[in-house]
Amino acid sequence: MKATILMMLLSISTPSFAALLFVAPEGDDIIGTGSIEMPFASLEKACEYVTAGDTVFMRGGIYGNEAQRINHETDGTGENPIVFMAYPGEAPLIDGTDINLVDNGSLLYIARWNGNPTMRHIVIDGLTVRNSNERGIGYYKTDHLTIKNCLVYNTQERGIGGFGQYTFIDHNEVHHAGLVNENGVLGNGGWPMVIHAVVDWETGVQSSHTFITNNFIHASWGEGIGPGVDAIVEGNTIKDVWSVGIYCDKSADVIIRNNHIYNIDTTFYRFDEPAVG
Repeated sequence: MKATILMMLLSISTPSFAALLFVAPEGDDIIGTGSIEMPFASLEKACEYVTAGDTVFMRGGIYGNEAQRINHETDGTGENPIVFMAYPGEAPLIDGTDINLVDNGSLLYIARWNGNPTMRHIVIDGLTVRNSNERGIGYYKTDHLTIKNCLVYNTQERGIGGFGQYTFIDHNEVHHAGLVNENGVLGNGGWPMVIHAVVDWETGVQSSHTFITNNFIHASWGEGIGPGVDAIVEGNTIKDVWSVGIYCDKSADVIIRNNHIYNIDTTFYRFDEPAVG
C-alpha cells in the first residue's frame, strides 16, 4: 500500500527534478533523512533541503512539541513552487496546547530574516492549526504565497494573516479566532481580525494584491476579513463574528463581491446587535 501511494505521489509531481520530503510526528531531525521511511520531525529541518519544485509532505498525527517554521533560503518559481502539504488521506495537526508562543507568535510561521528576506512562490495546503495562545498561520515578507484547504481554530489572536504581496488565501475554514476578546471582554476595541493582510511593521507599507476567496469564517470574536490594498475578497462565508464582517481600514482599490455575511447566534452580538457586513 505504501509503495502504491508513493508511486502516485511521484506521478503527480510535475517537474522531473522535484524531490519529495517527509515530516512526521515520530520523525527525527538528527538521524532522519527526510525519506518516507525516515522522516524529519519539523518543517524547519525539511527547509534545509528544499528547492524549487519540491514537495514536503506532513504525515498525519499531532505536532505538539514546538511551533512549525518555514524559512528555507531558496525560492520557488511560478511554474515550480515549493509545496508544504498534508500527505494524501492523512490529517497533520499542528497543536499549540503545550506550546507557549511569545507575543505575536504563530503556530505555523512562514518567514526568513537573513539574506534576501522575501520568500517567493510557496504553497501551504491541507494543514490543521489549532489551540494557539497567540496566532494560527502567520507570514512576513512573502511574494506569491498560497494558503489553501487549511483548518485553523482556537486561536487567541488572528487565525491567518501577515504581510506580503500576491497572497492567495483560498478555501480555508477558520473558527473560534480572536479568543482574547471572548464574550466581548475587550470592550470597545483592540480585538484582532480573523483573516488579515497587515502593514509591514518595519516600513509601514501595506500588503497588496491579497486574494481572499471561498473561505468559511465563523464563531469568532473580531472582524472577519481585513484585505489591505489592491485586493479581492470574493466568495467567502462569514457567520457569527463579533464586529464587522469585512472591514476596510486603510484600504484602497479593493473589490468585494459575492460574499455571504450573516449572524444567527446572539452570543456574538455586539451591543445586542449582529455585526454589520
